[in-house]
Amino acid sequence: MEQYRGEPALNAPGLGAMAATLLIWTGFLLSLRAGSQSALTSTDLALMRFGLPALVFMPLLWRGWPQFRRVRWRQALLLMLGGLPFFYLISLGSQLAPAAHAGALVPGTAPLFVTGLAVLVFGEPFPASAC
Repeated sequence: MEQYRGEPALNAPGLGAMAATLLIWTGFLLSLRAGSQSALTSTDLALMRFGLPALVFMPLLWRGWPQFRRVRWRQALLLMLGGLPFFYLISLGSQLAPAAHAGALVPGTAPLFVTGLAVLVFGEPFPASAC
C-alpha cells in the first residue's frame, strides 16, 4: 500500500471508525427490515428508536439546560424531531423493498433529506455550484 503525505500505511483509528460506521448502518437497516416483518408498527419502532434514547439523555438535558436555552426554538425542534420524518419514510419503504435496496439508497438519501429540511425549514438557498 502506498503511503499518502507521510501518513502510516495502516491507520487503526480510521479502520475502527470505518467498522463502527458499517455496523451502525447495517444494524439500522437490518433492524428496520426485521421490524417491518414483525407485528411492530412504524410508530412502535419510532418510539423505540427515539423515545428510549430521549429518556436516557434526559439527565444531560437537565444538566446542560442553560446552554440548551441559547439554541433557537426552530433549531431545537429540528434537532429533536428532524430524524422522525426520515425514519418514517425509511421504515415504510423497508416494508416494500428488500434490505439490499435500502442499503443502497438510504445512506445517500440522508444528506438529500437534510438538504431538503434546510431549504424548507430554514430557507437556505441552494449553492450556485449545485444548479
